[in-house]
Amino acid sequence: MKNHILALLLLVLTSLCADAYRRVPPKKLTKNITWEITEDGVLKVSGKGKIPYVYSDRHYWRTEIYGFPNSIRSIEIGEGITSIGMNAFRSNVDESKTSTANRVSLKLPSTLKEIDWCAFDDLKIVELVIPESVTKINFGAFKGSLSQKTLIIPKNVIACGPVAFSGCDIDELIIEGDLKIETKCFSNNHALEKVVIKGSLTKASKKHNIFFDGCSDFM
Repeated sequence: MKNHILALLLLVLTSLCADAYRRVPPKKLTKNITWEITEDGVLKVSGKGKIPYVYSDRHYWRTEIYGFPNSIRSIEIGEGITSIGMNAFRSNVDESKTSTANRVSLKLPSTLKEIDWCAFDDLKIVELVIPESVTKINFGAFKGSLSQKTLIIPKNVIACGPVAFSGCDIDELIIEGDLKIETKCFSNNHALEKVVIKGSLTKASKKHNIFFDGCSDFM
């Protein structure tokens, strides 16, 4: 009897391990874009054009993955993608009910131009590298997503929306070009110690705290 119970437990554990990263074969996202999840837990989005808006937690990969993104380890967005729509990769994990927050690696393409509202809101990213091709980062795009030593805003980025990087943990911020920033764009980055501006900040005034509100170490 004891052997039967042990065998059953082993079978259950093996099944759980096998399903840790459940493969999802390629599926249509739009006419020109497909997505899939590989056996090693990589969410791949391929094709050309814009990843569309998401208005619900039950769209695309969210219908396939319980507790997105804790069920994947990496996101790879392929060359040819030009824009990432609102809420596309927004986390729907309730961290108050989880013991740890899974961090995922993120690869963005050199064809990317725009990152829309809350596209990666609360997605815990290992380290963000913004491609040189990006020109606009909108409202809340990476809010609460980052914990890294240095974040570089490339010279071609001309606009960052409100709270685009709010609530992150960034030690050093480097702005390569002429950037228009909106209210509380980098607010509540409590780890922020250094800001290097190689170009200029438009709409900036002596009251920098409107943009860096809550960054006490920097202020």
